[in-house]
Amino acid sequence: MSMVKTSVLVVFVALLTLSSIPAFAQSGSGTALVSDDKGSSDAITVTMTGVTAPTSGKQFVGWLASEYRKVSIGVISVDSNGAVSHTHNSTSSLYSGLNLIRNYNALIITEENEGDIPSSPSSNVIYSAVIPTASIAQIRKLLSGSTDGSTTGILADLKSELQTASDAATSASNATTASVIDDYLQQIIDTIDGSVLSTATSATNAATAANAADTGDATDDYTFVAAHYASVNSEISNITSWATSARDLAVSAKAKSDVALKQGLIGPGGGTIIAFLASGATGISTDATAGGVDGAVVAAQQMATYNITAVTLDEAKLTAPAAGDNTVPVLFSLMLLLAFASIITGSFIVYRRKG
Repeated sequence: MSMVKTSVLVVFVALLTLSSIPAFAQSGSGTALVSDDKGSSDAITVTMTGVTAPTSGKQFVGWLASEYRKVSIGVISVDSNGAVSHTHNSTSSLYSGLNLIRNYNALIITEENEGDIPSSPSSNVIYSAVIPTASIAQIRKLLSGSTDGSTTGILADLKSELQTASDAATSASNATTASVIDDYLQQIIDTIDGSVLSTATSATNAATAANAADTGDATDDYTFVAAHYASVNSEISNITSWATSARDLAVSAKAKSDVALKQGLIGPGGGTIIAFLASGATGISTDATAGGVDGAVVAAQQMATYNITAVTLDEAKLTAPAAGDNTVPVLFSLMLLLAFASIITGSFIVYRRKG
């Protein structure tokens, strides 16, 4: 009898062990990088290798996640070599146009039944990646705004300010009288001293804070934050240098009385105010390390790269979207409206019954 009990126990334990083993060995890893398509940070590309294909009758589906919601980025196909190359952009049927860095800080890949994409992910999470809470808050300041900063992002503000100075430089170049030229030169000086340089400092502070947020928690992944924050700061340093040169030239040009000499410093042409401001916005085409604000945007997006591995999602690490996402406030307003309507309806029913 004891032998029978022992045999039953062995079988029971074996069944429990087998049930805990996934349908297939989870392997493979990769990255997901956000980029600009038709809007700001509105596209994402998933690249993986060594991936074991889903079980028969199943498919992988990618999702971006926040504290409030999870949205699909489509079916994640695995080729015969175990590689994944999936881009979600304006050509995708599920494209929303939302700023993906503003709205999400996690990516998951689930195994779903083959066919249509479900409205929400199953609990069968195969791969996941999370941008740490403290870091994503600073990256959002750079790229999309925040509750205590710009609604468009520090880098977008910086480019707009450089454009304002550039427009004034173009107007100065086209002007023919010294007094009008000087008015535009003063606009350049005021814009750079009053906005550009301070905004550039804010960008450096945000990138540095994103990296400094690393608390040593082994469950947080700062790999790409640490790898790319210095590139953001390098671009900002270049922008500051170019803007300062443009400002100094504007001061020198304003001090001159001859119109031709003024316009010689204004530009266009190499080493002029117009050239320095253009470099600040879009960089130097012949130098891959000098991308201006555009280069800083790319480096900041690289800071928010998802490091995808075969782990389940820790829901506690999900964050709310940054300020400026209209979806959640609209839903909240609708919920309040429905609640108010319910109260009115209930009150009316009570009143009728009392009557």
